[in-house]
Amino acid sequence: MKGILRPKTVLALITVFAIAGIMFTMMSENVYANKNPFSQSESNSPKLSTESLVTSSQPSQEKASQVISEITNKWKGKIKKEEWLHLVYQINSEIDNGVILPDGRPMPSSYTEEGWYYINKDGLVEKSVVTLKDETGNTLQQTVFNGSVETNLTFGFKTENIMPYELKLDRGFLQYVRDAEGLKIAIKHQDLQYKDKPHKEFSFTEVYDQPIQFNGENKEPVQSAYVTGLFASETDEMSLYRKVWKYGNGQDVLFEECELLLAESTTEAPLDVLTVLESAK
Repeated sequence: MKGILRPKTVLALITVFAIAGIMFTMMSENVYANKNPFSQSESNSPKLSTESLVTSSQPSQEKASQVISEITNKWKGKIKKEEWLHLVYQINSEIDNGVILPDGRPMPSSYTEEGWYYINKDGLVEKSVVTLKDETGNTLQQTVFNGSVETNLTFGFKTENIMPYELKLDRGFLQYVRDAEGLKIAIKHQDLQYKDKPHKEFSFTEVYDQPIQFNGENKEPVQSAYVTGLFASETDEMSLYRKVWKYGNGQDVLFEECELLLAESTTEAPLDVLTVLESAK
């Protein structure tokens, strides 16, 4: 069985191109290069057990990917056009992303991702400002998309001829599930309470035929990956995406966790966001 977690995918996630990925998730699963990241230093085995309570678990006649697609389409349908979509995520990882900032500091593995996306009349992102901030609110990286040009203001990278694009609100989770279904991996689907609100959880574990050795500081091969996605039953928003690696020595390590902290639409973006947007023209 071929692995869903391909080495190229992982490397793309931990290189400095990340903020061109700032549309991250959003334009494609791996757009964010250094997006691995929010350290949970005290926990080797991050789980939902302290925050969630299973209320029911029933087999479904529908494919999990079909259900997830329906949920995310409902969320997309609620997003207002010709307004700004404001999304804030907390990114967690126990894997060092290996990124060195221009001032010589290592990129923290704990940060928030704040994105302001202008949604045009066709439902596509026409311009955006995405900022990565450390736990004290200092800017780590910032990327601007305006006038078909995406600019990483931190590293000075520019990508031209970019067309308006559709936000990938599921952060690539749907494709992971489709890949798993293609490999005949069972997808678990259950209803539960997460942070006192009803959610639908989809999860699966992929065990590799041969342990995979990824580049980076980790020397321990990865023998399996556990992937989880949580969707709020009331709003259809994806509240949490999580991927946990199991090393050959049996240790569980958080590869990536993305938790949605805020999702809102507004007719106006803050002045500082508009100023940054104009400065990148």
